[in-house]
Amino acid sequence: MSRRLSQPLVPTVLALITIISISCTQGDDPETAPAYHPGPLQGTEPWGTITLTGVPARVDQPISIGVEVVSHDMPADLRIEGIRLIGAPDELRVVGALASTGRGESFVCVGSSRSFPPAGCRVDPLEGWRISGEAVEHGGFQIVLGLAASRPGTYGYPGVLLTYTDTTGERFTDVFLQGGQVCAPMKDGQLGCPRSGEIRRDQREVAEDLEAGTFVMPTAA
Repeated sequence: MSRRLSQPLVPTVLALITIISISCTQGDDPETAPAYHPGPLQGTEPWGTITLTGVPARVDQPISIGVEVVSHDMPADLRIEGIRLIGAPDELRVVGALASTGRGESFVCVGSSRSFPPAGCRVDPLEGWRISGEAVEHGGFQIVLGLAASRPGTYGYPGVLLTYTDTTGERFTDVFLQGGQVCAPMKDGQLGCPRSGEIRRDQREVAEDLEAGTFVMPTAA
């Protein structure tokens, strides 16, 4: 099954935080692009919890959507290499990505927010981030994606690919079916986005492929 990837992830500077560009591009060479190789962050299920979060926003307004990475045996010293969206259209821009160990006693920073970066969370640039002692202690961390719709409409993706390495240099790529949507322009009083049967169908198809061992890493269209 083929999936079209998003545009290259673009570095963005936001107040006091330098968002490092994600090291995955739309034009990955198939011979050098990360292969699907699930690692210790994948958990007991090969796709994690299936969710879909929708956020209404203005056109070009950066919003936040969280991706939770949970492990009862969180390994230390893993290094995050990058993240990319599965099947995202060109109209959905990734403006940044952060690793968060949450706020207060919880490792969860945010489910969604109409701003990026979200306020009040412990965050670091995702690319190059190493699993921290806090993440090990709490048994998880969160990835906060900054997204924006470049034109009116509803745009989404069924999940993300997370690539990381261990201390030996072995590279892993995990699939998390925590999808997202941005719908623009936002209407007065709007709390969420219209349900997307297409994204839900894509999530089921990816889950079936993962369970059957037939999942193929998506390549650029």
